[in-house]
Amino acid sequence: MNFLHILEVSGYYEKPVPFKESNITFINDEEKPVKPPEMYRCQHPKHIILRKDRRFKYNINEMYVMKWKIDVEDIENAPISSLIPAPPLIICKHCYKYETENQNT
Repeated sequence: MNFLHILEVSGYYEKPVPFKESNITFINDEEKPVKPPEMYRCQHPKHIILRKDRRFKYNINEMYVMKWKIDVEDIENAPISSLIPAPPLIICKHCYKYETENQNT
């Protein structure tokens, strides 16, 4: 998945929540909802560094979702680039542990 890198993005990823509680739906090319895949690839940017075993795909029920939250107070005067949301990250349980340990510090 390609991400758009913008310098003036205002926001952050919220705390990870289990996939079942995230209410994320998958859609196909016709924009119709489909059931989620059984296995999914971890999208955490540091997954390769954290996991040396080179395993990328995990059971979707064991994964967590980090949603993007826009942090803009004055929406009317904000630049358009700061209002563009980033897609949610679906991360594995190992990256979830890393995120929860780093957010507490």
